[in-house]
Amino acid sequence: MKKKFIGLFSLMAVAVMSLVIFSCSSKKIYSFNNPDEAMKVCREKLIELKHIQKCDIDDLSDIIKDWTYLRDSSYICLARSIPIESTENNNLALDYFKLTDSIRTEITRIATSEKRSMKDIVDLKIQSSIARDTTLNKKTYKDAVSLFESFDNTNIITNKDELLKGYKKLLTSDKNVLSNSNKISNFLKEEDRYFRSWLNMILQIPNEDLQYITEETINLFQNLNDRIEKTNGQLNEYLSTILNMRFNRRIIQNAKTCVDNINRGVNLNEEQKSNFRWMLIQPFTVLDERLVSVLTKDQIKDLQEIGEDFPAILSKIDGNDTDQDRASKLSDILCSYFLKYYLKTTL
Repeated sequence: MKKKFIGLFSLMAVAVMSLVIFSCSSKKIYSFNNPDEAMKVCREKLIELKHIQKCDIDDLSDIIKDWTYLRDSSYICLARSIPIESTENNNLALDYFKLTDSIRTEITRIATSEKRSMKDIVDLKIQSSIARDTTLNKKTYKDAVSLFESFDNTNIITNKDELLKGYKKLLTSDKNVLSNSNKISNFLKEEDRYFRSWLNMILQIPNEDLQYITEETINLFQNLNDRIEKTNGQLNEYLSTILNMRFNRRIIQNAKTCVDNINRGVNLNEEQKSNFRWMLIQPFTVLDERLVSVLTKDQIKDLQEIGEDFPAILSKIDGNDTDQDRASKLSDILCSYFLKYYLKTTL
């Protein structure tokens, strides 16, 4: 048991070290001289949280962000102050993990004390993001925003046969086109053009072609991600940023296409209905700290609008908007799940 806690404490400290340096580079809220100070402040935080019955998303975001700073700073203080091999370390680690578990429990209680909407989930993820505070001011982010904004000026393809032939050829092209940032940018521009064209006629494309393009895209970008992991420094940061932004752009464009078709009253078969439900839900499912940190203002607005109308949009997928109660219950279940999952992976 002793070795287990010592090892766990050491691993946690190493894992958190880089996050503390990153998250506190713009705002360092907590600094401790010794473990007693850190434990004292954590205990005070627990008492403070126990007195909170409920709160809105703005206050909840502040609570989570504050706890993130406190948790990270206290981890490092405790890890630096006591030798790993000491019995004191073992006992302190046990006390510390019990205390932080209690704090996570209280924050979860507060967060789930009232019903939250999909828009609430979006707002919570954005407002409680630590990485976003620093990412928005980086040159790599600003350059990536400009890159994707330039894509919007590219005309889409309107002929289905031309689209499918060109899209398949693009996705099976020589992987050497992904060898440097300029080639990757040019490739992404063309891939974005085909994707937007694909969305424009998504209801006309046979399912086997949809599946093929989806699978080939996954394989291609997995290859690109593997290449990026082998690069270093600023190039790695820029390439990682544009791939994250590409993914955000894709899932939000997916969801907006669904909403547009649903609001126009387009008749959908059962397979299309199932696909649309997933495309609507996906952004709220996959947005983690890494993806949230690179969302643009327009993308946030799109997500908030979809989140606010989520129950009504769900009810229209079946071709009518009369089953509001069923759609509302499904939305509540999804919101509850996404909130709890976010808290579990964040706190």
